[in-house]
Amino acid sequence: MSKILLLSLILFTVSSFSGTISHLDFLKQAGLNGSIRIDKSYRVPSGNFHTTGEFDTAEGLIVCWDIEQEDLQMEMVKFIAEDTLVYVCFKETVEIEKKLKASGVNMKNIKLIPQSFLIWVRDFGPFWIVNEDGRRDKVVLLNYYGEDVKKLAGYFQATEHSCPMEEAGGNMMFDGRGTAFCSIHMQQETAGQSEEKIREIYRDYFGAEQVIFLKPLRKEGTGHVDLYCKLLDSNTLLLGEYRNKSDGVEGNKELLDENFQTLKKIKDLAGKPYRVERIVMPKYKEIPQVTGSVITNSYLNSLIINKKVLVPVYGLETDQEALETYRKLMPGYTVKGFDCRKIIELYGAVHCITMGVYSSQKAILKALNEMSVPAGLN
Repeated sequence: MSKILLLSLILFTVSSFSGTISHLDFLKQAGLNGSIRIDKSYRVPSGNFHTTGEFDTAEGLIVCWDIEQEDLQMEMVKFIAEDTLVYVCFKETVEIEKKLKASGVNMKNIKLIPQSFLIWVRDFGPFWIVNEDGRRDKVVLLNYYGEDVKKLAGYFQATEHSCPMEEAGGNMMFDGRGTAFCSIHMQQETAGQSEEKIREIYRDYFGAEQVIFLKPLRKEGTGHVDLYCKLLDSNTLLLGEYRNKSDGVEGNKELLDENFQTLKKIKDLAGKPYRVERIVMPKYKEIPQVTGSVITNSYLNSLIINKKVLVPVYGLETDQEALETYRKLMPGYTVKGFDCRKIIELYGAVHCITMGVYSSQKAILKALNEMSVPAGLN
């Protein structure tokens, strides 16, 4: 395989919105409640397949650019573009190209594409499924957020399968070998649907023969699994840990410890127990103007993209410890922290604003070359 094929393809979409919609407001506006649509006919993928793991070799990454979060995203682009082809999508913000150049981004790995989406792409971006022959040419769409879902998936020349379950991608985690993990709130908010129905949809649409329900953090807001748990590879789980009861909302230390015991008991589909490690969870932050939720500073909302790990940090004394935990558990990876003090106030961090692309790079390039891109932007 040539060196260029080893480089991952990153797709960055640029938002022209004047202000960032918070993660919670985004989920509310999408009408997301974990329900299952049973009044429509959906096409189930055929054959034997499974959903890719985030840690699998990726051809790319989707990031929806938001002007209000530009400092964070610019750092991410610069870090990734050191050795990765980066596709920057925009709608009207032509000056983004100038900003990228001014920030010292490796423009040889930048290609601009005209398109805009909201920043929380993890929740509506496509999930890639792998056929038994290794082909990755199908995507499953969490089809709850209007036409943006299909528009985004349409770039990648993949067969689309809309899933009847209304759930956010941030609450879905796959080991790439047929097991899925999610917060139990999915089970509680499925409009009266049974746990067996949820498992059936995971099996039929994502190829997951096993679904593990974990307990979400109290008052965190989203209820998503990616705020307290992370798969580092197909058999290693990283779980948050509050060192003191007072560091988390009342009961959250016990919830995470209970999740730890749950994960220690399960095995993957090959019959191998999962390796479960812990990482410190910083003390939560109250929001005086908002009732019912708190800010959960979490190091688990990180991103693995090929041999790089992007970890959210918050200017806290535990930041360095968290980075060292990743470095210890992931030798051979470049681990770097990214300041997420601003975006975490909107109930999300690095993982929430990224989505992996696991299609054929040849198919992506073909689709993009067929698009009409303004002159002078390539």
